Amino acid sequence: MTETLTPAQLDAIDCMPAEQRYDYFINKLIELGEVWGLSSDTGWVILSDEDDEQLPVWPHAQLAESWARGEFSDCQPKAIPLTDWINKWLTGMEKDGLLAAVCPSSDGDSIIVGAEELLHDIKSARDA
Repeated sequence: MTETLTPAQLDAIDCMPAEQRYDYFINKLIELGEVWGLSSDTGWVILSDEDDEQLPVWPHAQLAESWARGEFSDCQPKAIPLTDWINKWLTGMEKDGLLAAVCPSSDGDSIIVGAEELLHDIKSARDA
């Protein structure tokens, strides 16, 4: 279920500290039942850091879309159903050593987390 955000809501989310955006992401993906990434004809956007690779993910298409500029201007937001995220993606990411960059802000600030920890946090929030 896609939720449309106002410009003021988008700005407020972008200005949240990374820890608060992480909690927001967890709660919204449970509520809305989907995760958003950026994809192009060549595949999903993967960010490379010195030691690891990260898949940036957001709880809303509009937040993902705000990243589709510059080197990612050929990318489009793409939804991943929550069941696929839990049952396929996180398992594959854990196996491949791919981390999640959770709800990166416009300046790139985000919580970087492993798939196992992210799955634990999703299950804990869902069971709460």
